[in-house]
Amino acid sequence: MNLNTEHQSSFYREIIERLTGVRSKEHRLELFYGSLVSLLIALAVILSAVVLEQIVLFETTGRTILFLIVSILLLAGIGLFVAKPLLRLFGMLKSETITPLQ
Repeated sequence: MNLNTEHQSSFYREIIERLTGVRSKEHRLELFYGSLVSLLIALAVILSAVVLEQIVLFETTGRTILFLIVSILLLAGIGLFVAKPLLRLFGMLKSETITPLQ
């Protein structure tokens, strides 16, 4: 069976469009997953800080250090699980592409 070139290229374009759609959906799901993981990390870190504060009864310096540690952990979690997929979604960060097919 011999297909003409124009017909093959329309199939090819359709496959590329579908792959692009799948990649976009994958990035959106990764962003959603990262948001949920970041939320869980934030809740766990804040709960741990509250429990630690209740057990140890820190003074002002201890509370400041605890606040800084919690802030750094929250920013790292958000940066790792939310910012990275968001940058991939907007095309600012390199991700797997379909260019080898093109």
